[in-house]
Formats: sequence, structure tokens, C-alpha cells
Amino acid sequence: MTRGMFFTALGRLAGIDQADYKTGKFTDVKADAYYAPYVDWAAEKGIVNGTSATTFSPDTNITREQMAVIMAGKGGNRFDPKGTATRAEVATVLRRFVEIVIDPQTAQGWMQNHSGSWQYLKNGKPATGWLYDDKKWYWLDSNGWMKIAYCC
Repeated sequence: MTRGMFFTALGRLAGIDQADYKTGKFTDVKADAYYAPYVDWAAEKGIVNGTSATTFSPDTNITREQMAVIMAGKGGNRFDPKGTATRAEVATVLRRFVEIVIDPQTAQGWMQNHSGSWQYLKNGKPATGWLYDDKKWYWLDSNGWMKIAYCC
């Protein structure tokens, strides 16, 4: 995906009005290019800088690193790669990692041990008694381990 395509997608998701962005900060972004208003919007909002003071390189493929800098960040549209991470930032990254990479059930509170038994954790502690989750009822023992599951 090119840089021009990426900012077109981002601008469309943001619902920008193309008519509001016609200034053209970059010499390599033609005013009639489909991506021009989106690039202008992103530059004006401080979401992206050009590849130089006057060029944007809209036909160059966007790198994963560039996307990470654009999409991650702190207040004021800063990525702050040398800054320290707060507990909240680390928690957000780890939760998203678990949800996307490891196991969506784990992110929802379910944990499976090496023997295949399931436990449900709520606020970091084992839930006990009856639990209704995803249209099913579960009986959890005093340590949060599932003993019985009923459907519907």
C-alpha cells in the first residue's frame, strides 16, 4: 500500500470533507490526485510529516514502522519513541496483544491450564458460582474452575 493510499483510507475513516483541504503543502502531491485532500488533511492536523520539507512521496509504499508512528502515540499527535511507557500504555499494548495474537478467550477472562480445565478470572481474581457468558451458564468452583456448562 502506498503512502497516498494509506492516508486516503485514514481520511475517509475520519470522515473529512475533501473540499476543506486544497492547500497543497507538498510539491509531489498534485492538486487533482485522489489522495491530495487526505494528505493535506493529515499534514495540517500534524498526523504526518513529509519525507522532506517539500515532498511527501505519495507513491512510495508505506512501511510498518511509519504506520506504527502514525497510529500509536501520545497527546498532541506525538509518538515519543524515546519516552518512557506508562503503566496504562503498557496495559493497553499487552491487552491488545492478548486479544489479537494469543487468545481472544483469555482477553475475556477465560484461562485454560495445561490439563485443559478452564478458569474464569474477573478483575484478576477467580470468579465463583454461576456465570453467564456468551449465551451459556457455567458453574465455577471456589477456585474459579469450570465444573458444569449449560447451553441456552
